[in-house]
Amino acid sequence: MTTPTSDHAQLPLLAARTFNPRRYRPGNLDDWTGHLPFVNDLIASLRPSLVVELGTRYGESYFAMCQAVEENGLSCKCYAVDSWRDDLHADDAVFTEVDAYNQRHYRSFSTLLRTTFDEAKENFGDGTVDLLHIDGPHTYDAVRHDFENWFPKVRPGGVVLLHDTAARHADFQVWRLWEELALEYPHLEFHHSRGLGVLQKPGGAGGSGRSVHAVLSASPSDQDFVRHYYAMQAHLLERRLGESLAGSERDAAVAERDRALAERDAALIRQERLSAEVRNLQAERVAVVADSRRTHGTHDSLANEIASLKTNLATSQTRVERLEAETAALLEQRLDLEDELKRRADEEQRLAQENIRLANDLNVVYQSRSWWLTAPLRRLFRTIR
Repeated sequence: MTTPTSDHAQLPLLAARTFNPRRYRPGNLDDWTGHLPFVNDLIASLRPSLVVELGTRYGESYFAMCQAVEENGLSCKCYAVDSWRDDLHADDAVFTEVDAYNQRHYRSFSTLLRTTFDEAKENFGDGTVDLLHIDGPHTYDAVRHDFENWFPKVRPGGVVLLHDTAARHADFQVWRLWEELALEYPHLEFHHSRGLGVLQKPGGAGGSGRSVHAVLSASPSDQDFVRHYYAMQAHLLERRLGESLAGSERDAAVAERDRALAERDAALIRQERLSAEVRNLQAERVAVVADSRRTHGTHDSLANEIASLKTNLATSQTRVERLEAETAALLEQRLDLEDELKRRADEEQRLAQENIRLANDLNVVYQSRSWWLTAPLRRLFRTIR
């Protein structure tokens, strides 16, 4: 599509107003938002085969280019180069989110290279990059180093984008390099959204770069029209997506309010449940105290009973000891009696044997002749007595 700007010039502009970026103000940053309509038209006109971005962070510009590649049905490889480091610290959370977004939408042709710009340079041959976007460190020395390192990678007729050409605060000095480059190459600079410099590498006449060259080498009045046109498209995009975003934010606020009310109701329910649990615990505590008192009384009773049992046990132990002593004395007496009985038995046995011997001796006397001869004499003695 072409838009007439004068009787003698026709600029190849596309219907940027139809572009609806899927990734809008990620991280609540809008530094690149105003250039999204232009980069969509640039991709459609240039029809690149290889796109490289240096400095991606949240990926608003990069994923706008990927979306344009996809929607225009281009056979193109895209590479985002960034260390994803915040000062001296790795910005892992941002990289994780950007990588997940890339995997969901553009993984078939888009690759994230988490490395330095200098290291990534070795992955690309000279004269192979159709579109190079430089948006890394913004000091003069840094941006000049990146441009000089990567410019040989750009094919003749290829395009280089430099962001922040209008930023002149702190150590932002892209504008210094841009003023130097603008003296050498066909170019166009946008002044809105912190500035965007667009230049084309000489050579490669014809083909898809011709329409871009027409814009970059147009008259100052034609370029003023292009600047005004894309600034207006950025404003319209801001109104369209801003109102949508405001509506979404309003819906989100209502949803947040409803969520807060639901959480409050849930908290009240939890509070009532906790109060009931506290009351139950207090009742249980009263019961435990009462039970403890009963247990304490039972304990005292048991203690008294145990003391009584110990006293009885001591008394019984004394009796047992006394009985044991008496038993030992009786046992000793019994042994003495047994010894006496044995002695008497032995004596009785001896006497019995002595009686038997005497009886035998007496029987011998009775049987003797002397006994018979002295019989009249014994009778005489008995008579006399």
